[in-house]
This record gives sequence, C-alpha cells and structure tokens, in this order.
Amino acid sequence: MLLGFSCKNFKTYREETIFSMSPNFRHRDLLDSILTITHGKKILKGLSTSVIYGPNASGKTNLIAAMDFFRCVVLSGNVQNIQNFGSSNFAITNPHLIPNWNANDEPVEFRIEFVDGSLLVEYALAISMGTFLLGNTNKRRAVHKEELKIFGKSVFSRTETNIEIHVEPIQKYLIEPSQKKVLLAIAQKNLQSSDLFLTNSFRHLFSSKISDLIVNWFRKSFRTLIGAHQVQTFPNAVAKGALLVPDDDFQNAIKEFGIHQNKIGFVADEKLPIPLKVTIYPSTEKENIPLPAELIESLGTLRFLDIFPILLDAFATGQTLVLDEFDASLHPMALKNIVNAFHNNEVNINQAQLIFNTHNPFFLDSKYFRRDEIKFVDRDEETGNSELYQLSDFPENGGHGARKTNSYVKNYFVHRYGAIHEVDFTPFLKKAALTGKENRDETN
Repeated sequence: MLLGFSCKNFKTYREETIFSMSPNFRHRDLLDSILTITHGKKILKGLSTSVIYGPNASGKTNLIAAMDFFRCVVLSGNVQNIQNFGSSNFAITNPHLIPNWNANDEPVEFRIEFVDGSLLVEYALAISMGTFLLGNTNKRRAVHKEELKIFGKSVFSRTETNIEIHVEPIQKYLIEPSQKKVLLAIAQKNLQSSDLFLTNSFRHLFSSKISDLIVNWFRKSFRTLIGAHQVQTFPNAVAKGALLVPDDDFQNAIKEFGIHQNKIGFVADEKLPIPLKVTIYPSTEKENIPLPAELIESLGTLRFLDIFPILLDAFATGQTLVLDEFDASLHPMALKNIVNAFHNNEVNINQAQLIFNTHNPFFLDSKYFRRDEIKFVDRDEETGNSELYQLSDFPENGGHGARKTNSYVKNYFVHRYGAIHEVDFTPFLKKAALTGKENRDETN
C-alpha cells in the first residue's frame, strides 16, 4: 500500500513535491475508501484511490513519469544502466533526455513510503542523471544520497563517500547479526557511485530479506503505466483450436461492458509481443469467423480489453496502479463502477489502489472521491514550475468552497481551485478560414 511519494528537480517539479496517499482525518467523507493495515499496536491507513486534475502541459504526466522512473532505477539496481521494465517511456533508458533543473548540478531526488506485509518502508534516493542532451560525455550518473527507514527508524544512510548502518530495527532480518563492523568495512571499500546500496552491498552483506521485500514491492505491487491508452495486455486464456479464448468470467465482463453479439478471442502471432485480438463473428457456416478486433470494435472496447486484465491483476494481488490517461475512451458509468469497486471493502479485500490523471469533471463529486483524494496540478507560466496540491488543502469556510456539500465541478470551472486555464483558439481558426477563403477566391 502506497502512503506517499515525493520528487524534486524532476522535469517540471523543481521544488520538493509531495504526493500523499494518507487520509486527512479532519474529513469524514467516504470512509470506505480508507485502507487499514494493523501491525501490532500500530494502525496504518492509506487512501484506496486518487485522481489528478490540471490543464494540458501542467505536469500531471510528469508526476507519474517520476514514479515510473524511480521504479525502474530501483529494479535496475544502478543509475548507469537503467532498464525500462515494461515502461513505454523512452527516456527511462536515456535519462539525459529528461530536461531536469540541473543548472547548479542539483541532484534529482525521490522518496517513497509504503507498507508491504508487516513492514512500513521509507526509501529515498538522490541521483545525478547526466547533463540534459549530452548523455554521459561530461557528467557521470551517480548516487549522491540513499536512505532506508523501517517504521521511521534509520537502517542505513549513504552518501557518495560514506555509509552508516543501524541494524537494530532489522535484527531478525540480518544475515550475520554479529559481524556489523566487518561487513560495514567491506561495504565501504566496495562502494560504487553508480550502484544502489540497497540492491547491492546491503543485500549481499546485511539483509537480503529486506532488500528483496522492497524490490519485489516495486516489481509486483507498484505498477506505473505512462500513456495507459497505448498499453496492450493479454488476459488468461485457454486454447480452443487455433484460438485462445478468455474464461467465462472475462467474457461475461465483456458483455457487461456492452458487447453482446460477439465473443473476443486471441490469435498467437510470432511477429507480435502479445496475441492479436480478434472478434469471433457469428457465421451461417458451422465455424465462426475470427476477424481482427480493430476492424469490428470501437476504440472504447479495445481500451477496455487492454485495461481490464490490469484491473483483475490489481484486485487479485493488491497492487498500487498508477495510470496515465486511464479513462481515455471509456464511458463515465464504467469508470464510476471501477472506482467504486476500489472503494468497496467487500470487493477490494486485497487493498488495491488506483491513481490516475484525467480531464473528466465527472469525478469532481463528493459521491465518488474524498477531498484528500482529489489532487490538482498547476504550472507557473513564468517559471515553468509545476505545483501539486489537493482539495482538502482548501478551507471549508470562505469563498473557495471545499465543503463536502459544495459543487466541486462548479467551483473548479469558476477558477476557485486553480489548475484550469482559459483557452481561445478562435483567432487561429478564423485566420485559417480567411486564408482558405482568399485562396478559393483567387482560384475562382
């Protein structure tokens, strides 16, 4: 369960920006959307969903890209040879193409807090990624700082030249509890500036259990998708002749979505990374005819076929889903049902989370989201800096109207929350129309 993420000097986020998934306990709305984990006498709580609003080019996708990049760095175990681990973001493997605020050689900083099993983990990283557009020609990627805390107690802190270890919080997870000084000397001697201490020396010398737990959370429980409208997935299916056919539950979900006449199947194609979607079209012959789904189905249907297997995985394993453009081409009623499922404790028994950005005002409603679940991103036109804040930051009294009974949609569109820009394309469209008319008049 994700509790919080922060970044600094990443793309349009120059200042430290904190994305919180912790409930604001001043508000009593939608209590079912609060997830709870009990560890001894400690009770840890997080939000099940969060929705991010803001105008185009404000930095909404940059925030998700920061999470995606951090995930890939942790899974790669170093900052010199970063792998994309399924990300569609080309800049993951070429971080010098990420335009960061490094005029003063300030490192890019990330911090994440999450609960996995019985541990509350806080992990932070500060790295240099190479000068923008110049690759590694004049500046090597390196780790400047790295820190791990378990239940708020420091386990290790690492700089470019020094390591401090505090093994007391993780005694039962240590490989050799009595060899701290010897192991620390070995780790110090073998410290590499481009390697993460967490996944290298700490893992091999101090605690493989803690390291593996954190890495596995990033690998299996933290799923970030940039450009989710471009994602292609493949559900569980069984072979029936030349076809791969999803199980009855998936087919029934497709019917619930609105496809009643046809069935959906897949055909393996060695030229494609996943099997080809096909519509099994009814025929007067004995055998049905599979046709490419792109020829038959709408864009919304194709989007549903790609996104629903991801949702099934999230509910099955309790993943935190962070999706860019999650709601593209999907009907609000389908989206409402999905969001409500995350808020339903009888359905979301594995405590999955959903985070997504949107332009759809449908969700600016107290019936669907708590005030601390509604985030806004705005960007300063002069500095280019993005700012993140949430609806619960606004006072309930006064002109901004952040009461539960207020119309969030109305207040948003009259600029009471910011993160909205007036747009006027009419001068350009009028000029194009006049130019077109002049060209036609000259031709005639």
